Amino acid sequence: MLLNPMMPRPELERIYDDHATSAFALFCQFTRNEADARDLLQDWLVKIGRGFDALPEVENERAYLLKIARRQAIDWDRRQQTRRKYHDAFRSELPTLFAPDTDPDRNAMRQALETAVANLPEDQREVAKLKLWDGLTLAEIADLLDLSINTVGSRYRYAIEKLREQLHPYFNELRSS
Repeated sequence: MLLNPMMPRPELERIYDDHATSAFALFCQFTRNEADARDLLQDWLVKIGRGFDALPEVENERAYLLKIARRQAIDWDRRQQTRRKYHDAFRSELPTLFAPDTDPDRNAMRQALETAVANLPEDQREVAKLKLWDGLTLAEIADLLDLSINTVGSRYRYAIEKLREQLHPYFNELRSS
């Protein structure tokens, strides 16, 4: 089975034409993210291309190739779960953004702020933290993250809008007191 390091190109093209749509749909079901599904599809094709001189004699080629895709998707999901577990463990060890307070109202506000920041998408949270807590300018953030200043500006604007929306009840309560 591993006689040739690479499957002949016409055979790989045929497999792509015949089965890539089904494999992509399977990957989309697992990942719920088009970019991750595309990455898995590419990895699937590389795995098939490198792993076989020719496909073994099987009754149902599609089922055989989708079984490979499914196993690959399960492996991807396990890696994602492991990453999330370690990421959550690391996050729980980090100090909180805001120091706890003995005043219950301030403590509630601190928890609301931390929750609101944690609920931001990762790219927006990163920009907001660099701007608000680290005091970097948008140009400095753009340079640091290797992004355009317009991208950084829009991420910051979206983050602020989401924080305002989530923290609006607290703002109204502070304003009325």
